[in-house]
Amino acid sequence: MSSVKILTLKGASIPEKLRNIPDAPKILYSRGSIGLDDLIKRPILAIVGSRKVDSYGIHATRLLASDLASHGILIASGMALGTDAIAHKACLEAGTPSIAVLASGINNLTPKSNHEIAMKILGNGVILSEQNGDYSPRGYDFLIRNRIISGLSDGVLVTQAAARSGSLNTARHALEQGKVVMAVPGPITNPLCAGPNNLLKMGAVPVTCADDVLKALNIELVDISEKDYELLAGNEYELRIIQQLMAGVTDGEIIAVNTGLSAQEFNVHLTMLEIRGVITPLGANHWTL
Repeated sequence: MSSVKILTLKGASIPEKLRNIPDAPKILYSRGSIGLDDLIKRPILAIVGSRKVDSYGIHATRLLASDLASHGILIASGMALGTDAIAHKACLEAGTPSIAVLASGINNLTPKSNHEIAMKILGNGVILSEQNGDYSPRGYDFLIRNRIISGLSDGVLVTQAAARSGSLNTARHALEQGKVVMAVPGPITNPLCAGPNNLLKMGAVPVTCADDVLKALNIELVDISEKDYELLAGNEYELRIIQQLMAGVTDGEIIAVNTGLSAQEFNVHLTMLEIRGVITPLGANHWTL
C-alpha cells in the first residue's frame, strides 16, 4: 500500500489552486506515485457525468478523455462507476497521470469494482480525500468532495448526465470558482443527455471534439513534427527517449526498457535532455516533453 501524505491548509501544503476556493479543504490525504504539487502545474480537466451511461456516453467520454490526455491534459474525476471510471481509464491508457478525489477515506478505495483503476492511478497519478483511513461515505460526502474536483481543475466537462445528476453539482462549484464549464450535447429525446443539454442552454461551452476544450482553456499546442524532434535530440539515444514520450509513455523505467538502454546510459541521456529543457520531470521517475 502506498504511503499516505497529509496536506494541510494551515501548513501551506495544500496547493494554491485549492486554497482560494470557497470552503477550502483544511486537510487532504494524498496517495500516489507523483506529488500533487508536480501534477498541479499541468493543465487539468475534470470530466464528470452519470454513473449510468449508454453507448453514446461511453464513446464520447472515452474519445474526449483519450484525445485530451494524449495532448498532455490530466483528467480529474471522482473514481465513481460510469463516466468517472471511463475518463480515468482512458487517461491512463494514453500514458498521462490521472487524479481521483474520493468521498470515502483515503484507504477505502471505493467502489470495489474500480479497484484495478485505483491501483493504476496510484501508479501514475494521485488519489485524494478529505477523509482519513477506511471512512465510509454518506450521500452528502459525494457532493462536498465535488468542489475539490472542480477546484483542482482548469475547467469541468460534463459528458453525459441526467437532469438531476450529482455531476451537475460539480459544474455548479466550477461556476462559483470561476472555472470554465463545458458540456457534450446529446439527443434531445435521451434523458441521459438532459443534464449537459440544460447546461448548454445556460451558456456552457459546447464540446464535440478535443479542440473545443483546448480553445476553451486557452491551451495552444505546438505542432512539432518528428523531424523537429530530431533537431532537439543530440543523438540517436536521446531521439529514442523523445519518441517514447511522443507516444505517451511517461514512466522512466518503461522508457528505458523500450529504448534498450542500460540504466546508466538512460540516466545520462535523460539528464542531458532535462538540462537542455527538452523534457521535464513529473516526479517519481515520470517525464514529459
